[in-house]
Amino acid sequence: MTRAQFEDRAIREAEIRLGIPVGWWGRYNDVYGPGGEHVYKAGKTFVWTVSLRGRLVSRHDSRAYAIAKARKVATA
Repeated sequence: MTRAQFEDRAIREAEIRLGIPVGWWGRYNDVYGPGGEHVYKAGKTFVWTVSLRGRLVSRHDSRAYAIAKARKVATA
């Protein structure tokens, strides 16, 4: 296995473990997308916030729905 293959496999496994789309990065409570999307959980709240290039877009109860909304907003 070459280094490039190892990096591809390790990165994809981390994306699957975090439950994020391909090309996204970050931690569970704070993920970023390639188009300027940002999904995060601020403080001890139960609300997931979606922002696009620093502008608040929406807030959601579900992390998965917030990520889906961020992907939809970025492509529109």
